[in-house]
Amino acid sequence: MSEKQNEQQDRIDSTIDALDGDLTAIKPENALDVISTWRRSLSHSSNPELKEISDGLGELKDALSAGTLDGKQIGGILKTLGKQTSAAAKDADEAYTDGLTRLGKTLSKAGNALG
Repeated sequence: MSEKQNEQQDRIDSTIDALDGDLTAIKPENALDVISTWRRSLSHSSNPELKEISDGLGELKDALSAGTLDGKQIGGILKTLGKQTSAAAKDADEAYTDGLTRLGKTLSKAGNALG
C-alpha cells in the first residue's frame, strides 16, 4: 500500500473510531475539521457518487454549524451518507473497499442512534 493509501485508510479508520464512540462527546469544531478534510479529498473526484457524498457532508457541516443542533436532522444526514458511502465502496479501489464498507455501516449506525 502506498503512503497516500495508508493516509486515506488512517482517515477512514479514525472516522470510524470517532463515530463508534459517544457522538455527543464529539466537539462540533472537531467534527467540522474532519468534514472539511473529507470534502477537500472528495472535491477532486469526477465520480458523481463522490460528489453526492461531498454535498451530503456540506449539509452535515451546515447542520453542525447551526445554533441549535437537531439530532434527528443530523441522524438523517448520517444515514444518507452511510448509504452513499456503502454504494461508493462497491466501485472503490480494492485497497479501500473494506474500510469504506465499514465506514458506510458505521455512518448508518450513528444516524440511527441519533434519530
